[in-house]
Amino acid sequence: MVCSIHIPKCGGTSFRHSLFNEYNGSLFTEYGTPREQRQNKKKIKRSHRCIHGHIVYRAYKDILDYSKKITFMRDPVFRTISLYHDIKSHKRPGELSKFVYKNNPSIDEFAEHPLAINYGLQCIGHYNPDQFSFIGILEQYEKSIKVCSHKLRWSKKAKIIHVNEGVRESSFGKKIYN
Repeated sequence: MVCSIHIPKCGGTSFRHSLFNEYNGSLFTEYGTPREQRQNKKKIKRSHRCIHGHIVYRAYKDILDYSKKITFMRDPVFRTISLYHDIKSHKRPGELSKFVYKNNPSIDEFAEHPLAINYGLQCIGHYNPDQFSFIGILEQYEKSIKVCSHKLRWSKKAKIIHVNEGVRESSFGKKIYN
């Protein structure tokens, strides 16, 4: 079993399309709340070869501990800025979103919130990077997809698909890809 942990704002939506190309009907996607995930896990069948989504460690611990874990990471500054703008422009669940909706923080205040600090690392649960079979880098997306395909011995040629990509100028003068 492959467990693909989708860290928000790190290319997981695009990566899901590549996973679907390889695993098709044997891909199980998970985007439920922690409570929903405990129930959703019961829907996984023996025919599922890959789980992908915002997987909550507590809900999937028994599967995660014995699976090939993969994920994509991103420059943490750009990921934080992208997450901030995403939460401000879309209704999202979670404590960090509630903080944004209630307080309308500046980007600096958002970045200093305890839930925003090291957010990407919080998403991978209790695992160290060396416990992952593959960690892709969003800024090297195409190369990362090819490496992932090779490492996991995909039977099909990896499809490079870009979804949910936006460009915004940052205050640093660099383009940020959402």
